Amino acid sequence: MKKLSSILLAVLSTLFLLASCSPGSNSDAWSDVPAVMEITENDFTINGGGDSWSFWQQKLNEKLYGKKATITFSCDMLIENSTSDTGYLMWQVNNQDGTYPKIATCPFNTSEAEKLKDADGYISVSGKESVKIESGAIFYLSNYNENTDKTFTNANFKITVKNFKLKIDYIDQVPVGLSEDDYWLNAPSLKEAAMKAGFEHFGLVPSANELLNDPEKQQGLKRHASSITMGNELKPDSFFAMGWGNNTQIPNVTGKTKFTGSNGKEITVPDTLNGFSTVDRCLAKTKELGLKMRGHVLVWYSQTPKAFFCEDYNANKAFVKADEMTARQEWYIKTVLEHVSDWEAENMPEGEHIIYAWDVVNEALSDGATTGAFLRAPGNSNWATVYGKENYEYIINAFRFANKYAPEDVLLAYNDYNEFDGAKHQGYLKILDTILVHKDDAELPTRIDIAGMQSHNQASWPSASTYENAIKAFIKKGLDVQVTELDITGPAADSSYQTFKAPSDADQKKAYKEYFKIYRKYAKKPGSHGVSGVTIWGINDEDSWRSSGKPLLFRKISGRYYAKPSYHGVMEALE
Repeated sequence: MKKLSSILLAVLSTLFLLASCSPGSNSDAWSDVPAVMEITENDFTINGGGDSWSFWQQKLNEKLYGKKATITFSCDMLIENSTSDTGYLMWQVNNQDGTYPKIATCPFNTSEAEKLKDADGYISVSGKESVKIESGAIFYLSNYNENTDKTFTNANFKITVKNFKLKIDYIDQVPVGLSEDDYWLNAPSLKEAAMKAGFEHFGLVPSANELLNDPEKQQGLKRHASSITMGNELKPDSFFAMGWGNNTQIPNVTGKTKFTGSNGKEITVPDTLNGFSTVDRCLAKTKELGLKMRGHVLVWYSQTPKAFFCEDYNANKAFVKADEMTARQEWYIKTVLEHVSDWEAENMPEGEHIIYAWDVVNEALSDGATTGAFLRAPGNSNWATVYGKENYEYIINAFRFANKYAPEDVLLAYNDYNEFDGAKHQGYLKILDTILVHKDDAELPTRIDIAGMQSHNQASWPSASTYENAIKAFIKKGLDVQVTELDITGPAADSSYQTFKAPSDADQKKAYKEYFKIYRKYAKKPGSHGVSGVTIWGINDEDSWRSSGKPLLFRKISGRYYAKPSYHGVMEALE
């Protein structure tokens, strides 16, 4: 085998070793990670033959050893004087460990090759592969083991290569401006800092797929969270297994299964809820990872099939009367809570719970709340359609039934957003008072332990003092506070509130730091009420429900997750 000239090898080696990791003119550390190695527009000729399997090779930069990388390659090849041999040439990696990842191939002396040649006889080849780079790896041109066991036998063959472009990106390199400590599996643990600061729980919110199937996310959850919340899997739509928008007929209603509510009303109910299998898998994985779960949510105006409120569980029929809906509500809450209790009895150490708290009622308050008209109205909430405008009965009943069927040490919460704001804050306090006034009823007393503050906030709104005053007001009611869905964006990008602007890193860090200073100030202490837990609504910006607003603590770069300045703001407040 003949190698490239010493001059060409020297040039190539220099290019490899000097390839820059800087972002060029873009100083944003969060921009796409540039190539760690890159060669472009190099034209050269390879001469030789004999029985060698490798015609040209170049050792890869040692910076790549032990890393997974994406290799992107292209060139144009002219193969001459190759006698009668047929087959393929390959550009590939020799990992020195018996693996030879193939990046691109070029046929020669075949009908396929003739079809691919341009007017000058060149064939364009290209490929892109993600491969692990082992110590001592080389990038080389070969005909080894590719649809032929022949070798080039004519020592006069010649390969001309032009438009040679090789680019190798780390998949797991540390981006410019960061350190290895910013990689989230190396960064100090959020939950450990939160526990030291006095909180009982620190939570993150994975999707079911992330929880069940993503090892990277699983390891991050173990490191940074003590609890999780499932975004959708414990909502009524999921338990009925109907899906969003598929609300015509609840399945499994045969007329054979009867339930008698505490109000004496006998009703027909579905034979079973179909969504338990996914929930059970999520519970099992939560246990496996050493985590606990917040249950979200039992009663909600959204993601609950309209059919649940209608005669024969058919959305095309009339709404049922309030007494039947009350019995349906009790049956549903009983069915869900008892299923979880049965799972815990079978899978948890005696007396331990995998779900330590439930959002019993979610978002009953209207966005347009005014004094005397706090709740969502008929047409906006099917609960209100059945029970009537400004009727708190279904809210009170939810906490009666949750108290009846949940273990007494599982915490019960009311949960809402913009819970600090004007009339909506006053409405929140009225809901709490309405539930609490029935806590000593002789029959079916209510129980509420937690005021849930969703806290989908903006970097400049609300003010720290407004937010702190809401926390103090809820604690004054004799309740603990859990921040259940925290994320921080910039303002809405349009009137639909579907997209949000992203705040600057500095403003977002400042806001997170201010909030966590408040949480720490009011952290629950033995014998008193306070902030007992905080849950961040998501893991990384790209997978957030408000991804346009980049609202979270981690950001995905080249397949890895890195701590943002907002993470450091939280840690500074906790430490």
